Amino acid sequence: MDSTHLFPVPMRRPLAEAWDAGPEQFARSRPSGWCPGCGCEGVVEALAKAFAGLGAANKDILVAAGPGCANALPDSLLTYGVKAPAGLALSVGLGAKFANPDLTVVAVVGRSEALGSGCVALAGACRVNADITFIMLDDGLGAKPDERQAHAGALALAAGATFVGRAFSGEPAHAASMFLQALQHRGFSFVHLLCPCPGKDGLDASVRLRGRLRMREETASKTASSGPPVGPAAPGERSTASPGDLGAVLSACLETAPLTLGVLHEAADVPSWEESAPTVRRRGPAVRESLGLSEKEVSELEASLR
Repeated sequence: MDSTHLFPVPMRRPLAEAWDAGPEQFARSRPSGWCPGCGCEGVVEALAKAFAGLGAANKDILVAAGPGCANALPDSLLTYGVKAPAGLALSVGLGAKFANPDLTVVAVVGRSEALGSGCVALAGACRVNADITFIMLDDGLGAKPDERQAHAGALALAAGATFVGRAFSGEPAHAASMFLQALQHRGFSFVHLLCPCPGKDGLDASVRLRGRLRMREETASKTASSGPPVGPAAPGERSTASPGDLGAVLSACLETAPLTLGVLHEAADVPSWEESAPTVRRRGPAVRESLGLSEKEVSELEASLR
């Protein structure tokens, strides 16, 4: 018996059938665990706008979050969500994406996870160009006294990420535009999100960080290509370096002040893993394969998962 029809799974639809919904369809109330003024509030607002602009239904999106403040994001978004253990958010997202390429997957982790326990998964996902959006939350104030400065954007670029961008949670309109471009990119998208922590860095953290930002000129003219417009803001001075110049892109990834906001690098002509993997091309996604179970076995399996 072919029992796959008993399990409804997310399927990507053509834009002509895009889900007509506003940001309010993707965000719920703020979790109580965040400090007042937490940058994660801007992340929720920006992601909700980006999801609405993408035209995907709630059931077609998975958000995998690592520990820390990011862990509350699945509670704040009306999508599928996974609260992953340390170092496994991206791995969980990769597993879901490889099983069902039609699923829109977003992994959100803090800087310490991206550069620590999750570093190997990050490099591997970049190398195979998996079609996932990876968001790294960073307070943007540089390394602490007991840390060495590390640059995740440079790591992602060196590992083969085909989209690298930077945004600021204090400018949710620009962040939404950045997230939407990352979600629409076919391949691995790395977004360095500057997300100040008032509880750790003081109530003026966002103000101090804003003074260190500049906007890339190319991004300043971009808007969302579908759904409600999410025009970018323009804090500080503007940078005019070309995103195609890898030397300039690497310099932008390594900079500490000023920090350039916008799309730092995008290679649109590189096939994603889902488009080039021989197994997927030969057999199709695993989620569409027959389970080979009888109707009784399926009922028992469903009962055990309730």
